[in-house]
Amino acid sequence: MELKDLLKNFKKYKTFLLVFTVGGILIGLALGYFTEKYSATGSFYIGRKIDPNQSRFFTYEGYYGQQTALSYAKTAVELISSPDVKKQTLEKLNIEVTDETLREFGNLIKTKKAGPQLITVTVKGSTEEKATKMWVLLADSFLETAENLNLQTDPNIAIIKVSPLPIVKHSYLPLVSLPIAGGLIFLTIGMLLASLKEYLK
Repeated sequence: MELKDLLKNFKKYKTFLLVFTVGGILIGLALGYFTEKYSATGSFYIGRKIDPNQSRFFTYEGYYGQQTALSYAKTAVELISSPDVKKQTLEKLNIEVTDETLREFGNLIKTKKAGPQLITVTVKGSTEEKATKMWVLLADSFLETAENLNLQTDPNIAIIKVSPLPIVKHSYLPLVSLPIAGGLIFLTIGMLLASLKEYLK
């Protein structure tokens, strides 16, 4: 279909297309409103205690301790997002633990290795208080689980919370991008339907 035909259909069905576009914008606004708009971010440092009798850090013991910490950092990233830690966190939040709630909570968590011995955890929430609370309880569950495991394997591994509370940021992107995207998508769908109607005449 040529451009002039599209413009012709646009003029002919402008009311129909306007309704479709406004509908898309409203749906985008609704999605933007219910999208988790706050994110709480905090970091953990992974280290390993060395023999206190060693007067120098740059010894085999010190090197081994650092390598162990580097390796454990990868495990810690996966441990935070594990079903076990998520389950403990949901229980602390008084949320029923089901496959659905575990999946939904997992979608709110983002974990990455920010440095050789540093991991960063971000938790999204609908309010600043909710995001902070979920991050703190997730951090507590993670530290408790890691400590229990380390007591059975390597008690010298230390996981240190860099700050007691996370940094919370407010994102306005969903409130802007989703309505625009919704309007454009529904306008495109409306134009396709209008073109199809003309074609079938």
